[in-house]
Amino acid sequence: MQSGDNEKTDREVREILDYYKELPERGSQEVIVSMLRELQDVCGWIGPSVLEEAAQTAGVKESLIEIIMKRYPSLKKSPYVHEITVCTGQNCASRDNLKLLQELRQRLKIGGDGISQDGRIRVKKIVDFEPTLTKGS
Repeated sequence: MQSGDNEKTDREVREILDYYKELPERGSQEVIVSMLRELQDVCGWIGPSVLEEAAQTAGVKESLIEIIMKRYPSLKKSPYVHEITVCTGQNCASRDNLKLLQELRQRLKIGGDGISQDGRIRVKKIVDFEPTLTKGS
């Protein structure tokens, strides 16, 4: 990324944080989620420094921000590009999905956080999977 891009991103992050800092209900979950989504739109993900600044802006502990981020899978704590979701529930057990999950973790060198060693892929395990149809753009 060019330095001009970094300056623009930093300026946009600062504008977002300044805006949310002035809100009376800045510590509510709804406001925090909105702030995090805006920050992610600008940065691409919520890195440690942005997470820390978001917590300070909201007047809450970083641990609360992390808990909120766990509840909203669309909020990313790393800059992964691809996400693979593997069902491990009863409906999927007959398909050897646990073996598939182990193989993915081994081949992609997935760490404890579910992110590959190169940071580009996230492997996520879910218990029950219901396919949904989405309209492509």
